[in-house]
Amino acid sequence: MLCYLAGVVTGCAYFSFKHERNLGLGEIDNEDEDPAANLIGQERETNKLHALFLKIQKSSWAALLAIGGGMTVSQLLVFLWARINSSPKDVHLGLSLFFLMVSRPVFCCTTALALMPFILRAPILAFFSNFLCHNFWFMFARLSYGAYLSSQVFMMFRVFNSERGIWACEIDAFLYYLAYLSLAFLFSFVVTLLVEMPVVNTFKVFILD
Repeated sequence: MLCYLAGVVTGCAYFSFKHERNLGLGEIDNEDEDPAANLIGQERETNKLHALFLKIQKSSWAALLAIGGGMTVSQLLVFLWARINSSPKDVHLGLSLFFLMVSRPVFCCTTALALMPFILRAPILAFFSNFLCHNFWFMFARLSYGAYLSSQVFMMFRVFNSERGIWACEIDAFLYYLAYLSLAFLFSFVVTLLVEMPVVNTFKVFILD
């Protein structure tokens, strides 16, 4: 769930960065003719998030710092989660609740920050950006959301219909992971062909056109 939320935060951040210049803040030929020109300039100067994304996009050091800082904070949160779960009585209840309340948004934001240099195609990450932009990943990207939703159903179906207890085994866990992944993408593929694409085409033909 946290990985999905991190993806949502990353997508929203990139959408905001991409369409920042299309929100009515166009270039003005003569600022004296527009009384709001100074206010628009102040808004552009005070948009720190947009400036940060521009810095990550153009500077290799900023991109590396964003990746390193985001991953460091995320791993630190994971370490603290494991520490609190292993010995919950050693941590004050109020502090534990506060950490659980704050840690998830911080984890999503730091993970999104670590992914932004790849999405913004920083110069130092050109190889990885071109690799991820290959047409080979297009089909998996279209099916990923359906696979995310259906994989949990398959896992719960197997767990709740097991007659015996589930024992920890690395080989079984890896094989079941491959089975869940395959079934999830296969189910998503069938649903995309039979439901999603007909609905999208119908919407385009009868509503948009």
